[in-house]
Amino acid sequence: MGTEKFGSFVLFMTIINMAIVVIPGSINLVILRVHSHYEDDRKYDLIKMGSILNLVISLVCAIIIYFGFPFIANSFKVDSIYRIFLLPLMIYMILYNLRETLLIIKRIKLEFKEIAINNIIFGFLFVLIIPLYPIFHESTISIGYFIAIIIAVIIIILKSKKIITSKLISFKSLNEYQQFAPSFAFVAVLELLVMASSRFIISYYKDPTQVAYFFAATSVVQVLVFPFAQIRTILLSFISQKKKIEEFSKKEIKFISFASFIVGLILFVFGLFFGKYMITYLYGIDYYTNSKLVLIIILFGYIFYVFKMYLKNFIILFFKRRILIINVIIMLLINILINIIFVPKYGINAAAIGMSLSIIVSAIMWSIVLYRKLL
Repeated sequence: MGTEKFGSFVLFMTIINMAIVVIPGSINLVILRVHSHYEDDRKYDLIKMGSILNLVISLVCAIIIYFGFPFIANSFKVDSIYRIFLLPLMIYMILYNLRETLLIIKRIKLEFKEIAINNIIFGFLFVLIIPLYPIFHESTISIGYFIAIIIAVIIIILKSKKIITSKLISFKSLNEYQQFAPSFAFVAVLELLVMASSRFIISYYKDPTQVAYFFAATSVVQVLVFPFAQIRTILLSFISQKKKIEEFSKKEIKFISFASFIVGLILFVFGLFFGKYMITYLYGIDYYTNSKLVLIIILFGYIFYVFKMYLKNFIILFFKRRILIINVIIMLLINILINIIFVPKYGINAAAIGMSLSIIVSAIMWSIVLYRKLL
């Protein structure tokens, strides 16, 4: 796949990821926020309603994306060849969202061994697809998604018989989703737009080739941050067992904050050592040559991203939703402003600075909000 064609594919996947990530994220965060107020038998009610909502909303999103593809292709310079990915990706999106909601019961019960086994199987299925790449080329991605998610969903459904076969006692939990899900979904869209806006602005002022170079650096950082994000998910499950933030001591929150900053520094060091080899291996030496400064800048920003990500657990579970929304809007505006002003002259390096600076400001704002609450 040529560099320009790959950049076009990145733009396409950015749009798809908005739908794939936002739906399970918003529904599952509602479950984590409110489940501690429910009796054990009512938690199945909450999760079953979440699964139904996930399925319906995912179907609607899939239909919109599928039939809206011509507009997306024309608006964002996406090669029409990627229409072959659409049907498998839509099926993937629907099943992935269902899987994530069914898995939430494991998080609530702190059954992390079963979650780990499911995720390892899921990842292993993708690895098995890699040798087929020379045969199927680009379509391997959609084939891999399709096969892996179907097997993974079958496994989790077999483990979720109690949720699936249970009867809905009442529709009371629907009010929880109506109250919280739109806000969480809106915040998730805004967070994705921070990354997406940089890609689209680069594409507008430069060309898809520069998007590909920018993506090479950011994707490697996101791969490196993945295990730290899993730790955050585990932490979120533990924190969600509490009904209010006052149940935590200042010492506990200070420890989590300090530990998260150290984890961010570890990520930065790992990225400096292994980032070059990962970009070169995955994309080629020319990608690293054109994106090495972007890698360093974004790695620095991600020190604060990990810190922010861990603090976000408390904001999601115990604070008013407008704090989340205001924070992410400011973050997005900073990124867009810096990109529009400086990308035309300084290219992808300016985009990296915009992203990192917006992350740092967001982390500082959330830490101020959290510590003011504790004082």
